Amino acid sequence: MEIFDAAEQDVEYIESCIEQYNNSQVSCATPTQHLSACIKENGEVVGGILAEIRFATVLFVDMLWVSEKHRGKGYATALMNHIEKLSIEKGCKLSHLATFEFQALGLYEKLGYTILGFMDNVPQGYKDFCLQKTLKPCSIDGDTNIEIHAPTDEDVEFFCNGLKAYNKSVLSSMHFPKSSKFEKCIKIGEELIGGILAYTFWNMVVLEALWVKEEFRNNGYATELLNALEKYAKGHGSTIIYLETFNPQMRNLCKKSGYVIYGVMEDYPEGYSRYYMCKQILY
Repeated sequence: MEIFDAAEQDVEYIESCIEQYNNSQVSCATPTQHLSACIKENGEVVGGILAEIRFATVLFVDMLWVSEKHRGKGYATALMNHIEKLSIEKGCKLSHLATFEFQALGLYEKLGYTILGFMDNVPQGYKDFCLQKTLKPCSIDGDTNIEIHAPTDEDVEFFCNGLKAYNKSVLSSMHFPKSSKFEKCIKIGEELIGGILAYTFWNMVVLEALWVKEEFRNNGYATELLNALEKYAKGHGSTIIYLETFNPQMRNLCKKSGYVIYGVMEDYPEGYSRYYMCKQILY
């Protein structure tokens, strides 16, 4: 069984196959909607938020940032309330997010989020928490005195860089390998029958997609792709592999390969349970 580097067209094919499978399983499969907002003072961006609506009913808060000198003014709460209210108007029932121990865990808990679980030592010495919240219209009580703006592309880049700078200031003493992508596939002749897509982030490898063509399943191909990913993680100096899945077959496959479930979110998407899984890399 030979594993090849996936060319750009191979990656696109793997992604399309995953999307087709998801659409065949989930009746509420809809295109992801992107949401964003920011707060400005004297024309300068002092806070921002990026989020997505997934599967029509689930809000995912991707990032939240407020400039250090403007914290304590309720800006973070105002941004969260704005995005939650907007998502409820669009049909969302649940919200979830991830935050590192040194970021805004306390804020999210005050806003009604509960901890699903966490990964230890991501990054080294800290925890990576996953949280969820049931969205209810009456629970959104924002500060009407804080004006929320739709950000430009330049505004988004500015507050994304602000969050990166904050993370770097906390983790300045740590050395992380350079981020990279892991994109591999299996072919029989010219036919692509399976593939895996992942990327590295700090000391973590994030498994984005694993796919094997239906008629070739249960032949060990998926396991070999997972083994190749683990070998890559070790060579890269990573200490943990992370994934999310609502597919029972994927969950069982990963459990057999040593992954553990550290959190479960119900109805994501509706009628399914989403499993948060990870595997510590042993050296």
